[in-house]
Amino acid sequence: MDTACGNRSKLVVQRIELTDRMLADARTLEQIDRRLREIDASEDYLTH
Repeated sequence: MDTACGNRSKLVVQRIELTDRMLADARTLEQIDRRLREIDASEDYLTH
């Protein structure tokens, strides 16, 4: 029974770590997207 509990807690920890990583990736993508929009906006400004 102890091993089942141990395995379960390992899975919970892995899930938390994966969620944290996914959130970090999402934030990074958001920052990249924002930066690309800023670049597009400045290009529009320069070309018009």
